[in-house]
Amino acid sequence: MKKSWIGVIGFVLIAVVAFLSFEMGTNSMKSAESKKTSEEKTEQQSKMDKKSGSGQMQGGLSTHVLDQAQGKPAEGIPVTLYKVDHSGKKTKINKAKTAEDGRVKELLAPSKVKEGDYEIVFSVGKYFKKSGAKTEFLNEIPVRFHVEDASKHYHVPIVAAPGGYSTYHGS
Repeated sequence: MKKSWIGVIGFVLIAVVAFLSFEMGTNSMKSAESKKTSEEKTEQQSKMDKKSGSGQMQGGLSTHVLDQAQGKPAEGIPVTLYKVDHSGKKTKINKAKTAEDGRVKELLAPSKVKEGDYEIVFSVGKYFKKSGAKTEFLNEIPVRFHVEDASKHYHVPIVAAPGGYSTYHGS
């Protein structure tokens, strides 16, 4: 009887070792496949960037205005960008208008962005009046923010309606 138990235990041990070896090999293969897939994706993205001359934005500052009341991009809104010094003094550095898609794609070129505080003023009053808004509550929307890393792209959009707005750190 002892011999049969020893045989069964031996068989179970061999099965467990084989199973664990298979699992470790599978995980190793998955890891290698994952690494290969990741490298392939990086290489493909690099090729696409070279072909298109685009890719992810590096540096710079952009904005976007969405008209929440009408559910569409807000075209033609004057946008003024200021650099704000440590005392709070503002220096105007650029002015633009939102395009048909509600965007200003390059409010500040990557080479001109410096670390520090900025303020974008969205002059929405005339836009909302022209759109038939029943209130003239908002005339200008100031959004002050801090650039921590000038090499990164900063997108500062707003979602606005005649009576209020919101903003967030976009991508």
